[in-house]
Amino acid sequence: MRVVISQPMYFPWLGQLNQALLADAFVFYSDVQFARGFINRVQLLVDGSQEFITVPTAGSKRSLINQLKPDSSQHWQERHASKLKSSLSDALYFETSDSLLKYVFMHPHKDLAELSSASVKRLCEEIFPAQCPQFYDSTQFPRTSKSTQALVEICKELGASHYLTGHGAKNYIDLQLFKNEGIELEFIEYDIGEYPQHAGKYITPYVSSLDAIARIGVEETGMLLKSKPVPAARVLN
Repeated sequence: MRVVISQPMYFPWLGQLNQALLADAFVFYSDVQFARGFINRVQLLVDGSQEFITVPTAGSKRSLINQLKPDSSQHWQERHASKLKSSLSDALYFETSDSLLKYVFMHPHKDLAELSSASVKRLCEEIFPAQCPQFYDSTQFPRTSKSTQALVEICKELGASHYLTGHGAKNYIDLQLFKNEGIELEFIEYDIGEYPQHAGKYITPYVSSLDAIARIGVEETGMLLKSKPVPAARVLN
């Protein structure tokens, strides 16, 4: 049982989807403090340049992710749909990406965590429906600790044998806590395939997965997800 615990990202880059593809259980870490990043925003390519689309939120930026609410008064859904069209309307499979975006928009979401989580789930269901992990939210796992120990407690609840995370975690994660519970810590070694993005050239992997889906289709997008798990010993030593 391989577990991934990650903050939800809004229509994320292919790297987060690759984590989900490798996982048996994927936990959206929603009851932690919001931090500037990709929880409520993502990049699109417009005429070859990277531009952000951002979900505006109501409330203090010091809130937990699941306490922030999308600010519907700003009509951001229309702006995002328009920006997606500007970015990808000439792509062969634009309608697929457009329908994925609008599918998520048409369902109500009580907070930012729920919105971003829904976008991740919908992308996974579209690209690798037979290999989707079981999705959970961190609020389903009452915890008494913070930091690494909180991750270990969630893993134990799920019966994890392996915990997969990104390389950024090596700066704070405590390997010994996982060893104490017989859980193997792994880091993902990202290997995202390239594809033509603008004028026949590949520019960046750090754009929404909607980009690849629109340009090369769902099946080919799935073939870009070539990342593998690497034992912690190879990363931390």
